[in-house]
Formats: sequence, structure tokens, C-alpha cells
Amino acid sequence: MALGRYGRKTNTMGIRLFLIGIIASAVIGAGAYVMKLQRDNVILKENAVKLESAISEQKQVIENQKKDFAEILEANKKINELVNNLKKDLDDLDKRFSKKDRDIGKLAIDRTKVIEKETQKLRSKIC
Repeated sequence: MALGRYGRKTNTMGIRLFLIGIIASAVIGAGAYVMKLQRDNVILKENAVKLESAISEQKQVIENQKKDFAEILEANKKINELVNNLKKDLDDLDKRFSKKDRDIGKLAIDRTKVIEKETQKLRSKIC
């Protein structure tokens, strides 16, 4: 052992061991941190692959929805054409049967007794 500055004995071996321990702890800690980062990196890569597959699936779903939407629009267009044709036919029939005195409701009110007699005759024939 060597004498220190003020005549005290110094333990250089203890200081060296202490410094070596600190350095070894730092190296071990850094190694553990690097291993943790590597595990995290593997997990992140797996997650990226899953996300990519989910994105491609969602793109397919969106494309299918666009096709379905186009088909629905086409069907809606055909239905609207059919409804317009039916309205036109109904208007034509309404014009045909509502000429002059062909209003059945008005006839029924005006000639109630005659209509009652006719319906009675029909009932008696049926029963």
C-alpha cells in the first residue's frame, strides 16, 4: 500500500475494483438494453406485417362496397324508371275511366237505390 497525500494509506486496488464494477455494470446494462430493443424490433416488425395485411383486406372491402354501391344505384335507376312507367300507365288509365259520367263514386252517391238493388240481385244469385 502506498501512502497518500496526507500520509494516509490508499487502497488503489479497491478503487480499481470499484471502477471495474461500474464499467462492467454499464456494459451489462447496455447489453440488456440492446437485447430488449431487438425483441421490441421483432414485435414491431410482426405488427407492421399484420397492419399491412389488414390494410389490404380493408382496401378489398372498400372495393367491394364501391361495386355494391354501383349495383344499388343501377337497380335504383331501374326501379325509378319502372315507377315512372307505372305512374304514366296509371295516369293513362285514369284519363280513360274518368271521362264524363264514369266516376263510380259519384254514381254510387247519385243512384244509391239502383246500386243497392243490383247488389241485392247479385247476392241472391251467389247464395
